Amino acid sequence: MNLNYIPPVIVDGEKIVEILPEDIVQDDEKWAPSLVVYVVGTTPSIGAMERFIMGQGNFSTKPIILYHIDGYFVVRFANEEERDMVLCSGPHYLLRRPVIMKPWVPEFNFKEEILTIIPLWVKLPNLPLNCWNSVVLSKIGSSVGKPTPNA
Repeated sequence: MNLNYIPPVIVDGEKIVEILPEDIVQDDEKWAPSLVVYVVGTTPSIGAMERFIMGQGNFSTKPIILYHIDGYFVVRFANEEERDMVLCSGPHYLLRRPVIMKPWVPEFNFKEEILTIIPLWVKLPNLPLNCWNSVVLSKIGSSVGKPTPNA
């Protein structure tokens, strides 16, 4: 990478740096076949993440795995087809923890991305058929992880 000094524009005594769309279009294309990956409740090593990703299929070239200090991984694939193959092969678990994957988008902000909703697969063995309705399932879902009040 060859860097050159480009002076900022000064407006009302403040330095303004203007980043134009043509400044980033090439990198948008470069990162388009990427996934943002987060493992709920733990942060695996890069090696563990690499083994996990490589176990998801055959790739034309080895995906590049980058770690972000906030606990996310960015995995760049050779193309969007390979990215989608991994994304759609779930649900995924690593170290017995759910793995959340999202396609990378230019607007993705590591600091603002807060996990408030986590997709979860739940087994309800022997739940009677007449309980498979929105009222009963909502009651079961809202009580998960909350203490039961004494009657």
